[in-house]
Amino acid sequence: MGKSMRNKKRKKINMGRFLPESVECNNCHEMLTDIEAMDPKPFPGIDGIGCARCPVCRDYTWAFVGEAEAVLMAKEALMETYME
Repeated sequence: MGKSMRNKKRKKINMGRFLPESVECNNCHEMLTDIEAMDPKPFPGIDGIGCARCPVCRDYTWAFVGEAEAVLMAKEALMETYME
């Protein structure tokens, strides 16, 4: 594995370090464990953002970790972006 690949893998691990091990699907309540970590840098006050796609209903569920007001702002921004 090259240096660039190792750096990407390390960054991915660091982005996900604040996320829970599982989340409940907002639609069908299936427990989801495959949470894709996202870069929280664009959102001040957010420590971690993750998204999981439910294999049962195919809906997306987001996980946010951070300050309450920052979580609300990040959620609104991502919903506008991904729900259009």
